[in-house]
Amino acid sequence: MTKASRKLTILLVIASLGLVFSGCVKKPMTNTNTDQPTNTNQAGEIDTSDWQTYQNEEYEFEFKYPVDWDTGLLNDGRITIKPVGKSGYEYVGDIVVKVRHMGSVGSLESFYASENNGPFRVSNYSIKVISNYQVYYFNNFPGMTPSDLYIFKFNNLALEFYVYNSENSIAEGIIDSLTTY
Repeated sequence: MTKASRKLTILLVIASLGLVFSGCVKKPMTNTNTDQPTNTNQAGEIDTSDWQTYQNEEYEFEFKYPVDWDTGLLNDGRITIKPVGKSGYEYVGDIVVKVRHMGSVGSLESFYASENNGPFRVSNYSIKVISNYQVYYFNNFPGMTPSDLYIFKFNNLALEFYVYNSENSIAEGIIDSLTTY
């Protein structure tokens, strides 16, 4: 092997290793959406007049959900919303709501900034406006079971709606009906 071909081989090996290594390093995600929030609420297309009302006494809010669905509360405080009778191994719900106190933090981005794997660091998002709420929408959010994720500020709470099985229109109907009592 000549000296020139040895140098070329070494350069190719180094370049290949560089490509492999760069693919292994996890880079933080940033929002590439520079558009202004748009009102994309499709909940107006859903008739919620016959929906039931869920009330949460601890956080003093309520929302509507379909009459043929049930709600529940998991041991960790998450609210589950699922069609009546639907169950299975480790199934919790088609929509799971996590409620988090924001304290004195003003923005959702600041609230989640301290989390190494917070949603704003691991996934791109778009912004929707649903019933005057600025909602951060993460399509196909990574996790043990990928979901769509809606996050928005409600009073002094961060509400996270994890939506499985493409129940987005129902989730948006629930968000649209959210009020304090």
